[in-house]
Amino acid sequence: MEKNLKKKLIIFDFDGVLFDSLDNMKISWEYVKKKYSLKTDFKNYVQYLGLPFKEILSNLKINSNHTEISKYYKFISEKNLDLIIPFDKVIKTLNILKKNKIKIAICTSKDFVRTKKVIDKYNLKFDAIEADTNNKKTHKPEPHQLIDIMDKLGIEKKHTVYIGDTFVDYLTSKNANIDYFHAGWGYAYINEKVIILDNINEIFDYV
Repeated sequence: MEKNLKKKLIIFDFDGVLFDSLDNMKISWEYVKKKYSLKTDFKNYVQYLGLPFKEILSNLKINSNHTEISKYYKFISEKNLDLIIPFDKVIKTLNILKKNKIKIAICTSKDFVRTKKVIDKYNLKFDAIEADTNNKKTHKPEPHQLIDIMDKLGIEKKHTVYIGDTFVDYLTSKNANIDYFHAGWGYAYINEKVIILDNINEIFDYV
């Protein structure tokens, strides 16, 4: 399928856009709750998706053991990576983009190791990946990761779009001054005037 696309680079969030990882998150959080005697339900955790894990803990008023809790959460998550699966039409759409010589990249608050393991499992090849930096000054909603991707690939802002599923993703694209599409199949509703995609292959209607 050959398409005459205006954009040269499409950057995707990972969780809630490319992959459905909610079941993985839920089981990981339940293990964390039990081990550290936390009372915070998963529905409260979900409210802060899009932020790095330690910031989620802070927003949940969990103010100690961040490093230890983070390590344990990631340990459980890695044991259950099979619960992270691609959304419908994701793999086909990415292959079409590659065939049309459109660069594809990931900008996520998930750590690089888990991100890479999942995309390798599905034999997906991205031109750039920016993952959790453990640095408030560089991770979402700061624009640095998106800007780094564009710089690495030599593509201008006007030729780039970021696709996310949370308000944090929207803010990140706004701070980077690039176009934003919202994944309507993702984990959060957005009350902003943006293009909302019902499924991933609707990308071709707009780029």
